[in-house]
Amino acid sequence: MDRWFSYFFERLNPVSTFLVITGIATSTAILDYQVFDPVNFMFSCMVWFFLIFYFRLSNDLRDVEVDKVAHPDRPVPRGVIQKKEAEVVLSGILVILVFLGVAIFLYYNHWSRLLVFITAGYFWLARHHFYLGKSLDERPLLKTLAYQGILLPMILLSLSFSHQDNLFTNKNLSYTLLLAGAFFTFEICRKLNPFCHPAVQSLIHFFGFKKVFRIAFLSLVASAVGAAGMGAANYLIPMQCVVLIALIYMFKNPRRFTIAQIAANFSLILHSWSAVFERI
Repeated sequence: MDRWFSYFFERLNPVSTFLVITGIATSTAILDYQVFDPVNFMFSCMVWFFLIFYFRLSNDLRDVEVDKVAHPDRPVPRGVIQKKEAEVVLSGILVILVFLGVAIFLYYNHWSRLLVFITAGYFWLARHHFYLGKSLDERPLLKTLAYQGILLPMILLSLSFSHQDNLFTNKNLSYTLLLAGAFFTFEICRKLNPFCHPAVQSLIHFFGFKKVFRIAFLSLVASAVGAAGMGAANYLIPMQCVVLIALIYMFKNPRRFTIAQIAANFSLILHSWSAVFERI
């Protein structure tokens, strides 16, 4: 068990993950002045936790050969977690997700049911690398967009728990956009190490910093549009500007790439809780 605790702390950043998951579950439950429902909160937390855990562990297993070269200190390549036991855990998570999907299907109405099927279908495609094999690895931007795409049905699914009759409101769609943008920005910023091994095949190796900066900027703009639509621009856009400044600073000081990652991580947490701050 200690080995799995070690894995959680090293690969899932439990404090940040907890804050983001509970922020999403709380925000989606109270948007548009809905009354907080602990059952909706619980379902949302479970959906996000088990999907995040599954994707992190499955990615670590799939990339183990690359990690042996580029990140030998990670739990799987250094043998803290064995492949066979990781596969057993992944199978267990799949069983939990199936039961969770059935429970959502039985407890909620048509929007939640439809989004369960959409999320499950996208999850299936992501598990099988979208049936594109190594050709997807040769297109890192498309690969990143493809895997990040599951966030849209996941966010809408969480929203559907508390908005069963009025899912596609301006605030709900704005929250979906601002949160998806914040996730994508963080995904870019957490892989900006210009000195990492080329085997990682990160965006910065393929495109260089300037093009990656433009992609991150567009992602920040998407979040800003969502923030404006939700009426949360007064505190979210300044945070997005901080991320932008951190990226510019990193361009001048490449060895300080972790500053952009920390800023984007804090921004993601703030974005996930945005509906709560709006109510204060």
